[in-house]
Amino acid sequence: AELLAAGLEKVSDNAGKRTLRLRRAVLLLAAGDVAAGRQALEGIASEYPSDVDSRALLLELPSVMADASVAQRYVDDLKKIEGDSGLNWRYHQARVALVSRDWQTRYDEALTLLAYCINADPGWSGPVLLLGGAHERRGDFANAEATYKSGFRLTGDLAIGDRLLALLQRQRRFVDARDLLQRMEQAIGRRAAAARQIRLALDGGRSSDARSLLELGAAGEAAGPGELLRLATLTYAEKRDLEGAMSWLAKAEAAGAEPIAVARGRSAILDAAGKFD
Repeated sequence: AELLAAGLEKVSDNAGKRTLRLRRAVLLLAAGDVAAGRQALEGIASEYPSDVDSRALLLELPSVMADASVAQRYVDDLKKIEGDSGLNWRYHQARVALVSRDWQTRYDEALTLLAYCINADPGWSGPVLLLGGAHERRGDFANAEATYKSGFRLTGDLAIGDRLLALLQRQRRFVDARDLLQRMEQAIGRRAAAARQIRLALDGGRSSDARSLLELGAAGEAAGPGELLRLATLTYAEKRDLEGAMSWLAKAEAAGAEPIAVARGRSAILDAAGKFD
């Protein structure tokens, strides 16, 4: 960010300065200095009334979205810049609608805006993820599934595939989930796809599902030491199955887990069981 700031002094053309300032703002945000990054983006938006990028980036910041009036002002700016056929303003207008207190009354508005974005740019994943998430939040899982399936087919984006996979797993539709994984394997490889399914189950609090997946064989081969250590802890915590927990620890050790991590896990489980040895 400092190098870009120094470079600004050497750039004379307006477009070049704007580009460098945007890059510096993005670097500040990536480094965790959100306040400085936001300030930099606000400066660009103020100086360049027709700049789309700075406004779109500002609308990605939680601090901006938390202030409905500020967020709406940037959306209005985008609409003025892009015109009636614009996609950015529609996408962000849907986001503003869905985080509002009256999101349920604005649900149809958001769906119309997002459908327009998807039809106009089928390769854009953002509107698909937002639309599918809105359907899930409303409890309309059939439309959420249809949205994710269509989006994944058109884009191949693994973020959409992950959403669909998690939805299928929550519904305990493991055959459908396995079919999806087979398609995902073409993009990321068999072991990575299987490990992805285990990780989603663990992150979703479904340790019993993760255990079942590991016992299927193919998924078990793909599990990393971290997942196996987590399963050891969860097996005892949820089932009070000391023998099973020790078995997962042994598998974690065989998979290459750090000895100190295995020892720490064993100590915690035995402590919980009251059986130090």
